Amino acid sequence: MKAIISIPVHEKPDVILDQVKNINHYFPEADIVLHVSAGYFEKYELGPITGLPGVYLNPEHMITGWGSIVLTHVSNFAYAETLGNDYDYFILHSSNDMYVRHGVGEYIQMFDAGFDLHYLPQRSTYWWPCARAWEDPGLEACKERIGQTRIVATQVEGSFYRMDIMRKIMNTIRECMEQGKVVPDNGRYGTREEMFFSTLGECLVPRERIGRPFVFSEVHRFDRELWRDFQRADDQYRKWGHYLLPARVYNKLKSIYNDYKFKQGAYQTTPEIVDKIKALDEEYVEKNRFLDDGVSKFELYRDAVSLFAVKRVTRDYNDPLRTYIRESSNRE
Repeated sequence: MKAIISIPVHEKPDVILDQVKNINHYFPEADIVLHVSAGYFEKYELGPITGLPGVYLNPEHMITGWGSIVLTHVSNFAYAETLGNDYDYFILHSSNDMYVRHGVGEYIQMFDAGFDLHYLPQRSTYWWPCARAWEDPGLEACKERIGQTRIVATQVEGSFYRMDIMRKIMNTIRECMEQGKVVPDNGRYGTREEMFFSTLGECLVPRERIGRPFVFSEVHRFDRELWRDFQRADDQYRKWGHYLLPARVYNKLKSIYNDYKFKQGAYQTTPEIVDKIKALDEEYVEKNRFLDDGVSKFELYRDAVSLFAVKRVTRDYNDPLRTYIRESSNRE
């Protein structure tokens, strides 16, 4: 099995090198294609990350940010197609996740693709990007072109697609780009990569052939706690709160609370969580396997055996969690 991993990067060279070494250790059979942000060159040179075995630098350097990450993966796929290496799978990562277990190649081969089936049947859920996705003309154009009727969201990190399937997805996106229907941030939200690939892929792959992402993400623990708080607050607001607060004020307070909870950072990945993933702690993973956005309940991961990496790992070489993962791999 030959796979290529797509990663947009913009951080210090030592962090990029650290992630490359991490992938080489846990997933040595995979090549890597890096999209280096145009903004990277304001501070750093390419020198430290050139010439790495199995690592390809995409010659295109777009300005990256919220709303344009999806286009960097489109560009990386196009470049990977020119390498002539006959890859079987295309895997998506970010620059702030890291592997902690071996064996991901065997897991990937069990499926034609792997992504969450987080259906967005209406505009309003506790997951705020949902409304933006419904308003995204680029996503709607891609859906119409490929014959998709619904929006499907996923965690991007650790999602994967067989190359022939991803080729159809990417061709659809590129055709809409050429028509001016998909442009950077034309949906006015940043997480578009969490919609495009899974939405288009869901109508190309039989449900039983769809696995789940293999990266355990702290974002879901944050969402789970936040959405439970929202549910409790909404129950009270429907009973008596609407007599005291207009809906716009109530929704603004929920937004402020969201920012407050995020800044607390209590949901962050820790060495203890890394150890649970490495030890295949089924009880811990089962507690975190599903999410409910107030409209849809969906499965994040299959089981403990199908998790091989974690997110989020701060983009700092000396970050304690990054150091812990690096030193753990050095001891293996």
